[in-house]
Amino acid sequence: EAGHMERRLQNGPTQFVPAADEWMHEFSWHGPDKTNKTKLIPNQWQFKKLKVVPDQFYYNVDEVRTVDDALVKVKVMLFYEIKDIELMVGTMHCTYTNSLYALIVTYLFFQLQL
Repeated sequence: EAGHMERRLQNGPTQFVPAADEWMHEFSWHGPDKTNKTKLIPNQWQFKKLKVVPDQFYYNVDEVRTVDDALVKVKVMLFYEIKDIELMVGTMHCTYTNSLYALIVTYLFFQLQL
């Protein structure tokens, strides 16, 4: 069938050689700046093997204004673990940015409650 594509995940550790009509997906995720681990740079991490062990990343939000009009820096360390690889690969482009957006929305929701 023309235009038909099927996704297949290969769990490891194993040796994998794609067939002639197969190709391996290349992930391209935001990653930390080498000089500032709290700044994320688009397409910093490019890889073909997905690491599934728990991990974390840091992010700073500068110039957050409090209720009493003070400016503060919010420092965040986010821990995560990929639980459903099929769901992640089918719905997300970059786990880092999706996690960051979810964190920002949660923070804004919390801030609005004050």
